[in-house]
Amino acid sequence: MTLAAAAALVLSHFTAVILFSLFASVVFAITLREELREQIRYGVMCFVYFLAGTFLAGWVLYLLNPH
Repeated sequence: MTLAAAAALVLSHFTAVILFSLFASVVFAITLREELREQIRYGVMCFVYFLAGTFLAGWVLYLLNPH
């Protein structure tokens, strides 16, 4: 594996959270809702909740230990 290929595989924590949120939201939407319109709405709602929870947790951790 070349250095450029290895560098392309490195994800920041935020990118990893976005990818996890996206994939988890898609799975939740497909498995928990029947109709396509409901799936899309629920998937977007889960994605927003995941990201909001991430920002909230980040701020709480920052306030607990601000360096």
